[in-house]
Amino acid sequence: MLKESFHELFKVGNELFKDRNLKFFLSSFFFYSVGMQTIFLMATLFGKSEINLAQDKLIGTLLVIQIEAIIGAVIFSRLSRKIGNKNVISIAIVLWIIACIWAYFLNKENPTVEYQFYGVAAVVGLVMGGLQAMSRSTYSKLLPEDSMENTTFFSFYDVLEKIAIIIGTFIFATLIEHFNNMRIAALSMTLFFGTGLILVRFLKINMLKDRDTL
Repeated sequence: MLKESFHELFKVGNELFKDRNLKFFLSSFFFYSVGMQTIFLMATLFGKSEINLAQDKLIGTLLVIQIEAIIGAVIFSRLSRKIGNKNVISIAIVLWIIACIWAYFLNKENPTVEYQFYGVAAVVGLVMGGLQAMSRSTYSKLLPEDSMENTTFFSFYDVLEKIAIIIGTFIFATLIEHFNNMRIAALSMTLFFGTGLILVRFLKINMLKDRDTL
């Protein structure tokens, strides 16, 4: 079963990567997912280790991020109707890069560091939901309209995201072990976001009357 599963996974991947737009989108998605999912998973650990926030405040921050993610998805969805999914994804990635750089410069000795952390969390929550929603929307629009394999294609998409999480958390943990500093690990994620930003700009979107603008 394991052998057949991986065989099917590579088969679907080869089929998807034959399409130029899907190749660049999925490559971009993989790289920015490494950064996005890792930062989200490590957010509370960062707040506890680097900012010394209390447990109740960390839990509250996570709840706010989740609520903001819903708001971000709505905002980015409306914005995409005006400037297109490609540009909205690019803006979201840039905001992620800003959040990582901001997190790097947080200093626990600063009396306002707690509020700065909340500011970073606010940016993360907003772009987290927006980028996730735009990614799925863009992927669905890039898939062949007459394809009967959409379920399989989205399974590949989900597996790619899970692989990104594994690689991201491994790199994050390795950097913490080496530098004993989570801020450097957070800053390293800008490399993945930057790569994702470059790749997504290679998308060439055809304006089709019967489909939404990308």
